[in-house]
Amino acid sequence: MASYFVRKGDLIKLKSIGFCVYCGSTENLVIDHILPRAKGGGNNIENLTTSCNRCNLYKSDFEMDKFRLRIELKRQLARTEWWKWSTRIYEQVKRHGIEKLDVKLVEKANLARVNHSYYSSIIGNIIREKYKLF
Repeated sequence: MASYFVRKGDLIKLKSIGFCVYCGSTENLVIDHILPRAKGGGNNIENLTTSCNRCNLYKSDFEMDKFRLRIELKRQLARTEWWKWSTRIYEQVKRHGIEKLDVKLVEKANLARVNHSYYSSIIGNIIREKYKLF
């Protein structure tokens, strides 16, 4: 079991960032290894950042380039899903009127929109960090 070489004060500073560096969320923050320990990343402060639990679990042991590609694919799939459900809603309203709109269609479209937004924000944050566009 590797020991942490990071001082407690450094961890407090890291936590004080206050948001997930991947999606910008401020909830359920954890410490994440930028280069995963399984891929040779160390426990030094330069290799640690904050992420929300969702992004940390989703990142798993991927390196940043592979994680970015994984997120981009998910974003494209979510956009396709959003378009599919939005089109179905439009067709149903056009045929039967808004009064007979199936609520489940709206829920599925909204979930796809939220997923697309989530993955888009992660891509934006990764690009800003890579090219120092803050």
